[in-house]
Amino acid sequence: MGHSVPQPPIFSVSQTAPSAHFPEGAPPFPQRRLISLCGRTFPATFRRVLLPTCPDNAGVALFLPFILVSALWDHAKREAPRECVGAIGGHRRGAAAEAVALYPLANVSPDPERTYLADAGHLLRALKAMQAADLTLVALYHSHPHGPGWPSETDTRLAAYPVPYVIADLRARTLAAYLLPGGTPVSLRLGQSGENGQV
Repeated sequence: MGHSVPQPPIFSVSQTAPSAHFPEGAPPFPQRRLISLCGRTFPATFRRVLLPTCPDNAGVALFLPFILVSALWDHAKREAPRECVGAIGGHRRGAAAEAVALYPLANVSPDPERTYLADAGHLLRALKAMQAADLTLVALYHSHPHGPGWPSETDTRLAAYPVPYVIADLRARTLAAYLLPGGTPVSLRLGQSGENGQV
């Protein structure tokens, strides 16, 4: 089975942000200006989207509304036995973040039942959509169809973004989040949209 096409984003509140169901003719991602963030290099275009939450930061918390939790599980089940992958956009205040939109992405890994690799073009278009909607990349997610609920050695080795990585363990039906590559657990709070008064 070939890799899936990116799905439209799912929003936790009324969809007032631009859609990220990306046309194939989207403009190319600018490669010229780069910034260094947490020891990694990113295009300067996304300076505002990639807020400086480095993997060694302690006390990070992520609030995930139930509607996005449901959408994440739907994506994971739809892709099984392949690992799903996606991005989460939202708002950050200090070390806490509230998820607002979920962006399912295509897994283009050559071994999708054991690892994930987000389609780079789809991920970059998701980042552009977040930027247009005044959102920040607050997390990335993927599934482990057969468990476990913690990062694999490959997850740790390939971690490239300074945000929490949410792992959906389909076998145990659990969600957990970690800062990688360090493996520091992130507090994952689930609830109704707008009830997290601290974010």
